[in-house]
Amino acid sequence: MAEPRPAAGRRAHPLVRDVTDFRLENPLTGEARHTSSAYLTMVAIDEQGRPTLVPPLVAESPTEQRRAREAELRRVNRLAEREQIITERDG
Repeated sequence: MAEPRPAAGRRAHPLVRDVTDFRLENPLTGEARHTSSAYLTMVAIDEQGRPTLVPPLVAESPTEQRRAREAELRRVNRLAEREQIITERDG
């Protein structure tokens, strides 16, 4: 049995990037183990279907704080890679 378990990621208006961890559980023993993780990007929308701001995430636990730092590092790397691609393409 696979069960998605949401975990805090990074929020920036209007995008929300969350990590979802998946566990596999043995129904006979109840033993569960982590199988995979997925990074999901969602856009918050208002009643008219337009992108809207999302309140910032407050990382409270050490795990949430670590994940927030890792999310920021992924963001910085993603933007740097994007800039390099554009520079080389237009270069």
